[in-house]
Amino acid sequence: MRKDGVFMIFPPETLNVGVGLVILITLAGAGTSALLTAIAGSAFPNSRLREFQPAIEQGQILVMTDAPKEQIADTEALVKTIAPEIKAGGTEPPTKLIP
Repeated sequence: MRKDGVFMIFPPETLNVGVGLVILITLAGAGTSALLTAIAGSAFPNSRLREFQPAIEQGQILVMTDAPKEQIADTEALVKTIAPEIKAGGTEPPTKLIP
């Protein structure tokens, strides 16, 4: 009596997975995850823009800068040299990355 069977050795002997391929797949997965997270996050309105919404709807342009506390005065002065009509709207306290 003949018995046929299929045997598989895992991983197959002909499959040579190098470290580079593992790193590439890991980076591709991380990049895809970051992109999908950014897309999902952009679907929610920004609560920081709420106070500026009426001015934006009137056609004014909102310029926001991110600068260290020590450079706020220099940043405002630089912006005023480029466009003197811009009004500084104030500063916000630093926020924690993970609340």
